[in-house]
Amino acid sequence: FPSHDTRRKIARTINLGSSTVSVTSTVGFNTSTNLTFNAGTSQINLSAANAILHGGTGQTFYNVAFTSTAGSTPAINGANTFNNLSVAGRTAAGIAAVSFNANQTINGTLTLSAGTNATMRTFVRSDTIGTTRTLTCAAVASLTDIDFRDITIAGAAAPVSGTRLGDCKGNSGITFDAPKTVYWRSGTNANWGSSVWSATSGGTADLANFPLPQDTAVFPSSPTPYPNIVTGK
Repeated sequence: FPSHDTRRKIARTINLGSSTVSVTSTVGFNTSTNLTFNAGTSQINLSAANAILHGGTGQTFYNVAFTSTAGSTPAINGANTFNNLSVAGRTAAGIAAVSFNANQTINGTLTLSAGTNATMRTFVRSDTIGTTRTLTCAAVASLTDIDFRDITIAGAAAPVSGTRLGDCKGNSGITFDAPKTVYWRSGTNANWGSSVWSATSGGTADLANFPLPQDTAVFPSSPTPYPNIVTGK
């Protein structure tokens, strides 16, 4: 089998045409020297909860979808270009944190799917706190229950807005929900991500009142006890 250095000298071509490629782990273009990649009109589906798309120095893909609803830590590396890019929403309370280590261009539509309530969240973030990643998008699908950190939305889609969008700071091109105050309403131990938050002190709890990063969460002296917070919820 050729050595690593030898493989770098061999001209390689990948033509996907109109195929659908299903991947259960990682797509990697870590060594892109002498590589010609033709995405055609292909669809690449990455089903692992921790799937990574390594674009190397940057590739042009057509449609790419992260399809796991378990929502762990999918990532995109390299400064890539897409037609459509989508991330599936969670089906349980918690956070799916998709990270970028470079700027991305989406010439079609960026879709960040929502779960079924405010506690099932997608966290879109730079891989480095304080370093902005720019997503240049022609269009962004309707946004619900998405949190952002160090992300700029640019292009024709900007600025974007939505429902229950969380501001973890360092963002631009995104219109976030106004900060609100919510109140803990459980008289027993409960998870942070359960239906225990009210818009008023002593009011009725509702999942829609789940506190966003920019909100203030208040724990009144009654009811007690304070929450049993479960990691990731």
